[in-house]
Amino acid sequence: MHDLLLVQNITENTRFRSGSVPSELDYVFTNEENLIDQVSYEEPLGKSDHIVLTWNIITEFEERFFSNENKYNYWKGNYSRIRDELAEINWKEEFSWSTV
Repeated sequence: MHDLLLVQNITENTRFRSGSVPSELDYVFTNEENLIDQVSYEEPLGKSDHIVLTWNIITEFEERFFSNENKYNYWKGNYSRIRDELAEINWKEEFSWSTV
């Protein structure tokens, strides 16, 4: 958990069995702090000794507007052909006028 920089959002015991020490066995991990809000620890379902966990996830809606800005599809480039054509150019001759 620490190596992956995850946040553990459950802070109370989640398993209760008679004759045993209560323990924290159920987890909710997130990659950001304060992403989980209002964790509720509710009664177990049926004969389970694990409580039911419910929570709210905080999300943001980012509204995106259309723009007239050009966006290039670089992943569609034929890079093999570009490399081949650049290799055919005599670069020393092209820059023979340069003093640097």
